[in-house]
Amino acid sequence: MEEQFSGPSRPFDLHNKSRQASFVPMQYSSLSPEQFDAEIEKGFEDLRAGRVVSSDQVRATMQERYLQ
Repeated sequence: MEEQFSGPSRPFDLHNKSRQASFVPMQYSSLSPEQFDAEIEKGFEDLRAGRVVSSDQVRATMQERYLQ
């Protein structure tokens, strides 16, 4: 069963389906320096592997999906 959102209505799903089911957004304050460095390295690995999306692509996708 999907968790229900109790705040204002939202026009899009906030779940990140491209990551593992256990993905939880991290807060900087909860990370040790080593954990922070590891998370930054994951981002660099994504960049090197070409797993990137431009802000223009994000904007176009959002407009296409949610403003029609």
